[in-house]
Parts: sequence; C-alpha cells; structure tokens
Amino acid sequence: MNQHNTMNTADIRPLTEISHINEDIQLLPAANLQKLIDDPRLISGYIKQSQQFIQYVESIAATLDEDSSKLLQVQTLIDKYQAISQTITRQLTQILQIYQEFINLQAIQYKLLLIFNQDYLMKKFERQLEDRAQKSHESIDYDDAELTYIARFRQERKQYHLQKEKLNRWKEERVTGFI
Repeated sequence: MNQHNTMNTADIRPLTEISHINEDIQLLPAANLQKLIDDPRLISGYIKQSQQFIQYVESIAATLDEDSSKLLQVQTLIDKYQAISQTITRQLTQILQIYQEFINLQAIQYKLLLIFNQDYLMKKFERQLEDRAQKSHESIDYDDAELTYIARFRQERKQYHLQKEKLNRWKEERVTGFI
C-alpha cells in the first residue's frame, strides 16, 4: 500500500488539546469577551473560523480518507481471496472425484489382471499342449499321400515336444515367465 504524508489516527489531537485558540481573544474588551462567553454560537462560529480548527478538521478528513481507501483495498483483497477460495474448493472436489475414479479403475484393472497369473497361464499352456498332442494323433486322411501325413505328423510332434520342454522348464522355474 502507498504511504502518504498524512496524519494517522494517533496523530489527531482532541480539540481540547489545542493550546490556545487565538491570542486575539485576549485582546477583546471585557464586554465583548463576556458576550462571547455567554453565547455558545459565537464561540462555535469563532472556533470554526479559526485556522487551528480548520487545520484540525482537515487532518481528520485526510485521516478518514486514507482509512476509507485502506478499507476499500482490504475489501477488494477479501473479495479476491473468496473467489480464489471458491476456485480451490471446486478444484479439490474435482481432484477427489478423479481420485475416486482412479481407485475404482485400478480395482477393475487388478481384477482383469488376475487372469494373467502364473497358475492360470500354466494351465492354459498345458491345455494347448494337450490339444497339440491330440492333433498329432488324429486319424489318417486317406486322400493325403502317406508322405504328406508323415511330414505333418513330424511337424506337430516337433511343436508338441518344444512346448512340452518349455512347460517343464517353466514348472522347474528355469525360465522367468511365460514364453
């Protein structure tokens, strides 16, 4: 905030502390001085026209202006902070919703990943091996030549034995996982 060379509230003196209203009052004749003392309106008018009172009123007005501008600045800051606070609250709510959605999706992911555990994969591999063994022993198709059958049989048995070896190594934990 800007610093002004105006008076602060602590600098304002009560009107009773003004040391002397004016030396001109002492110069008044006794009759006029008595009229001045008897009529509060005359004293009020005289005081209001005195330079000391005008300076006093101006210092109070300056202090009030400064204080009101500071209050307006504070109110502006409060309004900004409330708007920011509402934005933060909204964003926190969104973050909490997104986090809850993440937790739910993570739980679904783990459920879906259960089908890829070692036991499940090993049993699936064993079933494939059994299917390959059965396929290699299927009955001979008489339309095929005998050499074609033998070549197919050899290829199927070769695949069967390769997969069986992989399965055996896997069971013995000589491999790091599903191959």
